[in-house]
Amino acid sequence: GIRLFEDDEIKESITEFERALNLYPRNTDAQAYLDRARQRYNDMIEVPLKEGKRALGENRLADAINNFNEVLKVDPDNEVARQFLNRSKSMIKDNIALNMRLGNTAFDKSQYAKALQHYREVLNLESNHTEAKKGEQKSLDNLQTQIKKHFDAGVTAYNQRKYKLAKEELEAALS
Repeated sequence: GIRLFEDDEIKESITEFERALNLYPRNTDAQAYLDRARQRYNDMIEVPLKEGKRALGENRLADAINNFNEVLKVDPDNEVARQFLNRSKSMIKDNIALNMRLGNTAFDKSQYAKALQHYREVLNLESNHTEAKKGEQKSLDNLQTQIKKHFDAGVTAYNQRKYKLAKEELEAALS
């Protein structure tokens, strides 16, 4: 049990200390190690599991996945962590699909800044998402064209002493 404990094989060490205590119930060393092993197991399993659930509830999906994977490294058979991990991964896929749909819709409506936000949200979840990268670049290109158009129209209106229109166009360029 001690060797397993020192090698961070905590789950196995608990089993060995429990077996030792079944044979020798008054073994205070085994009891002390069992208590330490249970505490370490709690720190290695329960803490990241709790943090993962919290992160999932706050929609911090990457943090949730990291915590659930941490639990599964220590206890590969931990079904609770596995279920929450699968749920987190599913939520990421759903968020990607939703943001791609919203980004494409905004782009089609010439709402390039809004489209850009959605494509970047996808890239935060999956940095190599090809469609999102293309959408991001197309949105940036169109946004730049849109800004230049408003700026040029604002300058033209200003030169024509149409100050109200110039203000509107320049504000549109800045927004």
